[in-house]
Amino acid sequence: MSTIEHIEGKYEILERIKEGGMGAIYKVRHRLLDEVRVIKILRSQLEGDQDIRQRFAQEARVAIRLRHPNIAQLYDFSVDDEDNAYIVMEFIDGITIEELLGRIGPPPLGVAIEIMRQSLAALGHLHKKGIIHRDIAPDNLMLTRTDDEPLVVKLIDMGIAKVLKGSSAQTIAGTFLGKVRYSSPEQLKGENDKIDARSDVYSLGVVFYELLTNRSPFKASTIPTLVAAHLYNQPLPFTETDREHRIPQQLGAIVLRALAKEQAERFPSADHMNDALASLAAEFPFEPEDIARAFVMPDGPTDRIPIKKPGSTQNRLDRQFAVGTTPQPQETPTTAIPQAEERGLLPPLPRLGEEASPPLAVPPQAAPPEPPRELTVAQQISSFLASAEKLIDLGQIEEAKLQIGTVLQLDPDNPKALRLLEKADAHTTAHPVAPSTTQVLALAMAEAEALLARGELAAARELVDKVEAEQGLSRALEDVRARITKRERQLARDQVLKQADELLHAGKPAAAVASLEEFLAATGTRDRKIESFLQRAHHALKELEETQLRKKALEDAEGAIQLAIDGDDFTSAREILDAARERCGELTELDAMSRRIEEAEQRKIESDVLSLLSEARALTDEKRYDEAIDTLEHALALRPQDDGIRRALAATQRAQKRWEREQELQRAVNEAAARVHELLAAGRLDEAAQALEAAFGLVGETEELSALRSQLAEARKKVTQRRVRALLRDAARFVEQNSFPSAIERLEEAATLAPDDEEIPVILVKTRQAQDEYDEAQRQQAIIQTAVKEVRFLLRSGRLDAAEERLARALVECGDAMELATLRQRIGALRDQEREAHVKLLLREAAGCVEGFLFAEALARIEQALRLKPGDPTLSEFQDKIQTAWWEHEESERRRRAREAAAAGIEELLVAGDLERAVRRLAAYSSHLGEEGSLPAVRERVEAAVRAQHGEEERLASLVTEARRALVAQDPEHALPLLEEATGLRVASAEVTVLLAEAQTQQAQLAEQRKRKQELLDAATTVEQRLQTGELHEAERALMLAEKMFGGEAAVRGLRQRYDQQLSSSRQLRLVTLIEEARALADAEQFEKAILETQQAQSLDPTNPEVRALLAELPRRQAAASVESLLLRGLVDEAARALGLAEKLHGPADPLLVPLRARIEQRQR
Repeated sequence: MSTIEHIEGKYEILERIKEGGMGAIYKVRHRLLDEVRVIKILRSQLEGDQDIRQRFAQEARVAIRLRHPNIAQLYDFSVDDEDNAYIVMEFIDGITIEELLGRIGPPPLGVAIEIMRQSLAALGHLHKKGIIHRDIAPDNLMLTRTDDEPLVVKLIDMGIAKVLKGSSAQTIAGTFLGKVRYSSPEQLKGENDKIDARSDVYSLGVVFYELLTNRSPFKASTIPTLVAAHLYNQPLPFTETDREHRIPQQLGAIVLRALAKEQAERFPSADHMNDALASLAAEFPFEPEDIARAFVMPDGPTDRIPIKKPGSTQNRLDRQFAVGTTPQPQETPTTAIPQAEERGLLPPLPRLGEEASPPLAVPPQAAPPEPPRELTVAQQISSFLASAEKLIDLGQIEEAKLQIGTVLQLDPDNPKALRLLEKADAHTTAHPVAPSTTQVLALAMAEAEALLARGELAAARELVDKVEAEQGLSRALEDVRARITKRERQLARDQVLKQADELLHAGKPAAAVASLEEFLAATGTRDRKIESFLQRAHHALKELEETQLRKKALEDAEGAIQLAIDGDDFTSAREILDAARERCGELTELDAMSRRIEEAEQRKIESDVLSLLSEARALTDEKRYDEAIDTLEHALALRPQDDGIRRALAATQRAQKRWEREQELQRAVNEAAARVHELLAAGRLDEAAQALEAAFGLVGETEELSALRSQLAEARKKVTQRRVRALLRDAARFVEQNSFPSAIERLEEAATLAPDDEEIPVILVKTRQAQDEYDEAQRQQAIIQTAVKEVRFLLRSGRLDAAEERLARALVECGDAMELATLRQRIGALRDQEREAHVKLLLREAAGCVEGFLFAEALARIEQALRLKPGDPTLSEFQDKIQTAWWEHEESERRRRAREAAAAGIEELLVAGDLERAVRRLAAYSSHLGEEGSLPAVRERVEAAVRAQHGEEERLASLVTEARRALVAQDPEHALPLLEEATGLRVASAEVTVLLAEAQTQQAQLAEQRKRKQELLDAATTVEQRLQTGELHEAERALMLAEKMFGGEAAVRGLRQRYDQQLSSSRQLRLVTLIEEARALADAEQFEKAILETQQAQSLDPTNPEVRALLAELPRRQAAASVESLLLRGLVDEAARALGLAEKLHGPADPLLVPLRARIEQRQR
């Protein structure tokens, strides 16, 4: 059973992603879990290797136990006895760090730090499990994203590829090209016992450096120089690779510590390095939009194809298992490190005709020859393969693998290249290749240079002797040896000079002279520097002898001066010094003694000054500034040029002034506080506030004054509460007295003082209702009084019928009131009296005129009655009343007409919707005409309109807010009724119209989306049904229609894939059925039908070898059966003719026809 058949029971193969020299990689789906994964399958040539299988299984057992969000999960693996070898891993849809740099260059610092922290978290988990990756590189760190996380780093290939090619750090061929760029010094030295977690930290440090700068941390143009740089050179400073100064110093220090040569100087673990980056992560936060564009940026065609070196572990794995499309073959670079050169990590190799570095240059035959630009890709491949084959025959395996690697980059499936690669691997296994002489010399010279730089000459000479013994004589080694000899001579001379200089400084010029003369005699050569130093030594020896003569004379003076200094007698010390100068002259020793005297005197002054300063500080701390100032003035007198004492004196004086000012301010604060407390106690809050503000203006903000301000505010609050309670009591008293305007005025003032009190507005509403009820009762009483007056007037006028009629109307309007009942009794009594005389008649007529508003005629009747009864007070009074009534009637008419005109104007404004002008005009008319007639009704309508407008505005705001929330939540169905209701309001604005249009648009879009989704679902259901019922033709038509309508929808692509798979399965099943039916018909000798069935099978698969063989076999069998039938019927001649025709068609040597020919010839004989 093949590996594919072995895995198909559990996994459904979706597509083959890549196939290379060592196997293939497939994208699969787990049939039960419905999860997409990746399967890497080993080629059959490697599956039988027991060593590879054992290492593969051992490493996979370790990797499958790893569970971490930043490590690619290994789900399954298999290495069984049937030579089936594969691994099942997590499918990661993303890009590598290498691809990230190619797309956007160095990312922002927040993104770079986030990538490194996640990478360090993955490494830390590996190290805690006791696993060292040893293969950290940008192509082993993938970046992906999820619905919850905008960036996830995945560490891949935890040693699996390395296990496939060997357990050591080297590849099968013994080279280390691909990983030199990211390997630690201990890996490059082959010190496997020293490789630990710090080795991975170093490799990740190189990756981090490239991520920040898009440059390699080391300058190198060849592999040996790159190895030497890792071993001995310091990384390039960020000042050179970070021209824009975007990398902070702290971050640069972290990266450089990770790149330390010595393991002890690096971070002890990945977790320690992650902790060091934590503070920088807070300073440079990660922004998801900074990395988002890297995931969606398309990879366009490039001008060059990056050819990676085939000798490295990771690059060979990439060549065999990497996921990606085949690059466009445009131009083939041939440098030894092409990928590093293209990305700016390394300088380019010397071109043809340029000067190269002889000791460290790669041998010319190590790089494939650069093909002419006019050659085609096929010609380049042919040239590379021919060159590789010759190199293998010559035993130059590494050079051959470079050629083969170039071909596999251009054509990964080239069979000849794969065969040559297997041949090279076999040759390497049989004949392990040691490092080349050039590589050994390059590494030895790099190490020797480092030893010379450190001054380790013996070790350098020992290394040169060892390499010369192993590799033979070399001009480069001779140059290094000469440099070592020259350096030894220089060191010997420097040692002698250093020794002589030390002797001179030690006062031993005689020994220095002897040492220098001995060196000159031993070398036998002249050295100007030695001779110059010898002259200096002779001069020093002469000076020493003279000095010894003066020394004795100076010792006596020095002892006497010291005694004077000890007794603080500096005058005597100076006299002794002057006497010594007279005896010995001007000597440096005497100058030193003079300086000692001055220093001792200065120390005495310093001691006194320090004592005074200490005393002044103590006095200052005790606030005794006057005494401190006196002390400092004394110290300044001792040392008048001392600016420090002068500054201390000035500071003390300023401190004294500040202290005095603080004392004054504190007294002012205390006085203000006492005054405010006194005013608060007396309840004089305004005066207390003025005093407090004055205190603030004087001393500023203090805690004590702030506390007083809080007390004042609390007191004001209590006064306000008392005032509110008093107003409420007054309002209650006024309500009891029916003085409602005064009560309302008190309640409104209380509401202003206590706006947060919810009870006051309720009381105010109830009071206004009570006022309305009281006014209504008063209006009824006024109506009754008016009716009583009118009736009494009519009675006095003698108009008994009119009075009786008016009384009846009053009874209907006001009910049976006591006053009306009394009038009714009086009218009944008057009906029994006699009518009055002519005067009363006139009075009644006058009264009638007044009722008809004929005041002139009424006055005429009264004047006539007065002529009849001159001087009658009743008539005179009645006359005055008529005149008064006449004037009041005219005034009332005038005001009535004005009120009606005002009411009509306000009504017109209300109808026109101009509510603001209507309110202003109503207030003006009410002020001039009073609240009578139609104006109270108009006022009620205006107030109702104002309340309605306010309600509509509030409702509009509520509807618009709720509609906005619905639109933001993509719910136009809820927003549309709200906006339609808002449009119907009179206060609706243009914003409502805009929101309504937006909701309608959003509703149409959602409806279109739902319709499209439903159509897509219907199309998918139709295709699924056709596929389930086996109606492939109908399924194809429905699928084509769905593809036309919905284009690149994932569901349509999935249906197309399922249709293709089912179509292929159906064709295969139909093909097998037709073949079996054809064979059955042939066995039944129905050859025509069998041929037809076979031809149908051929139309399904024209290249099927079984169908083609059967199609060729059936005519032969048909001819043989025809001949056999004729023989059985005894028709020998016809059988012979039929056989002859068959032999012409199928040949006389046909195995089916040869026996028949023998039988026919036997029959004929």
